[in-house]
Amino acid sequence: MTSSSTSTSTSPNNESSPISIQHERVKIPNPDFTGKWRLQAYEGLDDYLKSEGWNWFSRKAITKLGHDDLYIYHHHRTTPAAAVAAAEEEHISIKSVSKGGMYELIRCANLCEKHEVVYKDKNGHKAISVLKWNKDKTEIIEFVLRENGGGGGALYVSSSSSSSSSSSSRSRRRQPLRQRSYTRCWCVDTLGELLLTVTNQSGKSYTSIYHRDDDDISIAQLKQTLHLVLDDGKRMHHKTMEDDDGDDDDVLRHLVLDDDGKSMHHKTMEDDDGDGDDVLRTRFPRNMQAIRCNVHRHETQALDATLNLQNVVIQREIESITAQMQRLQELLIVATQELQANIASNDENVRLANLLAKWNEFEADWSQWDTRAFIAWLQRCRWCRKTFEAYTIYAASIDAYCVARFESLTFKGKFLAQFDRDAVRQIGVENEEDSMCIYQQIVDLVEKYPAHEQSMNGYDANQIQLK
Repeated sequence: MTSSSTSTSTSPNNESSPISIQHERVKIPNPDFTGKWRLQAYEGLDDYLKSEGWNWFSRKAITKLGHDDLYIYHHHRTTPAAAVAAAEEEHISIKSVSKGGMYELIRCANLCEKHEVVYKDKNGHKAISVLKWNKDKTEIIEFVLRENGGGGGALYVSSSSSSSSSSSSRSRRRQPLRQRSYTRCWCVDTLGELLLTVTNQSGKSYTSIYHRDDDDISIAQLKQTLHLVLDDGKRMHHKTMEDDDGDDDDVLRHLVLDDDGKSMHHKTMEDDDGDGDDVLRTRFPRNMQAIRCNVHRHETQALDATLNLQNVVIQREIESITAQMQRLQELLIVATQELQANIASNDENVRLANLLAKWNEFEADWSQWDTRAFIAWLQRCRWCRKTFEAYTIYAASIDAYCVARFESLTFKGKFLAQFDRDAVRQIGVENEEDSMCIYQQIVDLVEKYPAHEQSMNGYDANQIQLK
């Protein structure tokens, strides 16, 4: 049985760096999951978190908690005399530990009897799992039913999901969602990688890829991590106290309490079957196992309180990073707007510089102007009292002046070199101040851009015929 051959994964420590998976995954039958596994990459995690309602900041911040280790003890009964019942004694214990100490522990799940296993997930919510082999025994299928936390007895979607909803979603009435179901598939491929595929109610799934890391852990340490011991019958059970050697003949079991429950006495031969005296009667009560369980429970509660404090610290760190990212986003927007404004200002300066250069080229060619070019120049001159539109300056009046003064049928730009204040008044500028102002600008133009001699002497009055 094979799965997809090529895919792109993301590292849990840097979600933006892709890891290309180029081999064909082949699941091995009847794998042994025992060992310590370290998370290496994800496949399809971002789309999965989107379907769960995570916002962009939360999906990026999950990389802070991406480091994940699995501790698995997969126990097969191998007693030859019980070969028929061997499948009934196949158990698996799984402990998933995240950065910061958050963990969830599935204890002694029977893979054949399909019993429900009740435990707490990493968020402290109740979860129920049923684990079984698939038909080909190439993967373990786990059906998970989880409760979501809420107040007042009503359970709602967790805050991480609700915080990523849009403003329109927040305006709607929250509907209670007491439980969520998931499917997890555990398998090992021919490369020795453990693949954990999680599918939610929406049909979206992602895959976590683990590599075996057995160099720094032994079977004994693995059992201790999972709180497991083996009794004399080689059957696995949860270690609720610090077992020594599993000896059923421990003399501590011969300590009893009287009927009043307060005083101890030694269990003599008359008390049981006459197999000797209880030599520890005066030192230990008979209920030592219950005392040990109580002490262990208090220690576990203290550990849970410590882990909760660590979780609070991590959550605050995520919130701080999210706030910093928002501030950086705001700074990015301001810097982008400033850059766009500078670019627009620079473009405008370049446009004006090009426009001025073209205007200078136009003025430098004044000796070649015709009547329309001269009128256009007057429209753009500086006026002291009135504006160009206030005067009756027409092409006909300018040409009529040139006929009378220069004996030319039309105006020519080279005539400007011989213009005086009276010429300016003759073409239609009657106001003294404005005529002086225009005359001075004509003088400045001629001096600034001296005309070529050829263009100045190019006309012959004898060749002009007046009509």
